[in-house]
Amino acid sequence: METLVNSIHKAVVQTDIRDELLKDANYFIYILLVIIGLQTVGLCFLGITVYKQYRSNHTRNRRQLQSHEAGRQNPFLPKQ
Repeated sequence: METLVNSIHKAVVQTDIRDELLKDANYFIYILLVIIGLQTVGLCFLGITVYKQYRSNHTRNRRQLQSHEAGRQNPFLPKQ
């Protein structure tokens, strides 16, 4: 009878340990998912910022080029 009680006790203790390990693993997975999500959001904001900077530089360069070409094509301006 005592062997049965001991084996049941060991099974219960092992189940408790297994449950604790699974709970810890779940927390670890949730933390990893949160970190991955935050990195994804950060990369999106970085990409948007870089794109806006590229677009503003591209627009400014195009305006400068257009004004330069317009000035060069103006027959009333003195030739350089």
